[in-house]
Amino acid sequence: MSKLVWKDKRVLVVGMARSGVAAAKALAAQGALPVLSDSKPRDQFNGKLDELDAVPCEWRLAEPPESLLNGCDA
Repeated sequence: MSKLVWKDKRVLVVGMARSGVAAAKALAAQGALPVLSDSKPRDQFNGKLDELDAVPCEWRLAEPPESLLNGCDA
């Protein structure tokens, strides 16, 4: 898929288990801004999200994901 498809798009990623982390990395590599959502706050991940600190993304943990839909492109 072309990088242009995701470039500068805000993409909501719901659930920050392994697949959510992988999706966030892949989207960021394609030029998107992942909006990371999970029902748990970051401190409950015991450092498993630290690898995303270098990824340009927006953290919105411990918020209902449906409240994040406005302003997201996908």
